[in-house]
Amino acid sequence: MGLVLFIAVILVPMLVFSIWKQHWLGIGINLAVTLLVWHVFATTYYIIRDGTLIVRSSILYNTHIPISHIVSISPTGNPISAPAASLDRLEIRYGQYETILVSPKDKAGFIAHLKAINPKIMVY
Repeated sequence: MGLVLFIAVILVPMLVFSIWKQHWLGIGINLAVTLLVWHVFATTYYIIRDGTLIVRSSILYNTHIPISHIVSISPTGNPISAPAASLDRLEIRYGQYETILVSPKDKAGFIAHLKAINPKIMVY
């Protein structure tokens, strides 16, 4: 929710200013950016299926992580670009040096599901 609020604080004043000045190009660009951001948030999801964590975010991001390769999970507020619709995130380390940031709604259930498949996952 914090990420949505942050984006809204940026986009809403720009939209209001563009409407006030009747700057049609600015209105169009602002609405296009708003729709793109909404689309990315609405299509970001995580699926655990057949021993694999599938992370999907719009057409921009689609990855499959074997749960057996996950080494650790830790909470983070790292704001770096990621397939996460919130800044209340989990950092998943897998493989030798790979990481991904996710923000499932039910973090405890998400972690429990992953640990049920791979009990070796370290949770910090």
